[in-house]
Amino acid sequence: RVNEFFAKRYKKLMLASIVTSCCVAVSLNLLGPELMTRLGASDVSLKILTIASLGNVFLSIFVANSMFATFLNGVKALAIIALFATLILALGGFVLAPGGFENIAYAFLASTAVSAVLSFLYMMRIINSASSIFFAKF
Repeated sequence: RVNEFFAKRYKKLMLASIVTSCCVAVSLNLLGPELMTRLGASDVSLKILTIASLGNVFLSIFVANSMFATFLNGVKALAIIALFATLILALGGFVLAPGGFENIAYAFLASTAVSAVLSFLYMMRIINSASSIFFAKF
């Protein structure tokens, strides 16, 4: 029963995180072109905004997974995932930057997507034993 409770809470957290971040991303992508033209920004800025807004959806998934895993004492694996994502961002940015500054946004997108997927897989592994992990803290 405790595992079911944790699983339901995790689903609610993920649903809230995904819906909220998707709403913000869609809003940015709908309002972005109008705001960019009024502010005098370039097409490159709009491209970066579009890519980064999708990356922020993945980032919110990683953050939600991190919050839940921290509650269950699973910080070490998430620190490794964050380090790996940082390496992807740094190396990807280094490789893509000569092609244009806007291409670094693709490294951000790849980094956040990897962190979201890996943290989700980690949560799927530990959610089944959530009660054991939680009560082992006490």
